[in-house]
Amino acid sequence: MAKNIGIIHDDMHPLLDKIAQRVIAQGSTVQFIHYSALTFGFGVADCLKGLDAIYLDRMGELTRSYSTQLALLPSLQKLSGDIPIINEPSHYTVARNKALTAQLFKERGVPAPETAIVYSLAQIDDLAGLQSQCKFVVKSILGCCADDVHLYPDDNNRAAITAMLARDGMAIMQKFVERKNRFIWRVDVVDGKVIVCNQRFAYNPDDELPICNGTRGGEIVFLSPDNLPEHIYNLAVGAVQTLGLVVAGVDLVEADNGEIYVIEVNPEPDITLDKYELPYSIADYLIKL
Repeated sequence: MAKNIGIIHDDMHPLLDKIAQRVIAQGSTVQFIHYSALTFGFGVADCLKGLDAIYLDRMGELTRSYSTQLALLPSLQKLSGDIPIINEPSHYTVARNKALTAQLFKERGVPAPETAIVYSLAQIDDLAGLQSQCKFVVKSILGCCADDVHLYPDDNNRAAITAMLARDGMAIMQKFVERKNRFIWRVDVVDGKVIVCNQRFAYNPDDELPICNGTRGGEIVFLSPDNLPEHIYNLAVGAVQTLGLVVAGVDLVEADNGEIYVIEVNPEPDITLDKYELPYSIADYLIKL
């Protein structure tokens, strides 16, 4: 049976186009909905009416109304007949926020770098002073694409961290995972199954803080999911399930001592190069709902 699939988005990107292509190729239809169209009142038409399922991509995360947008979406969902949304908004909200994710991982025992929530540079100085032999990374709670990631202690980063705290009100501070390898594992999961996995090597030459991000550059080495080490496969899928997500991209690092840590779970991953397995799997999942 043909379905009508909605895609809620901010900026368009290749993953969304490929999801739409797959949905249409399967005989269903797609409706792109910019997050600013999610409104009600004064006789405004219900933009979710008639949809069978919704894929939730980015909303207005750089606006002050972002948390309200996410909180309103479940109400609009119910008013429109409880249309299934992937990922479910309350779970998406936790995954999108690095502070909330870190707290949940701590509660559930998911291996992640030791993390503190911080509100001021003085607080960061105090915490760093308690472990003076360690390096740390200070991150925005909503940062993306390797933005707002700062090594600490480093006098060159104090101004940027101060500005980030003034803008956001808080940040997370994580113990730096020492590793000689200069890559992260990226594992894309749909419905409890690894669809695409790769090693993403650092795009910057800094050995102190190798930053790995597929959209910024750096070598990417793909593996078949069947060849992904079992403990990494299981940890990635488990992290996604802990957050209550269906679709996510998981970043993991391997420390020099062999321990594996979950660095981040992205509830709206993008396509990597020409690997279409992820958007096609998302589309197939939406159609079968």
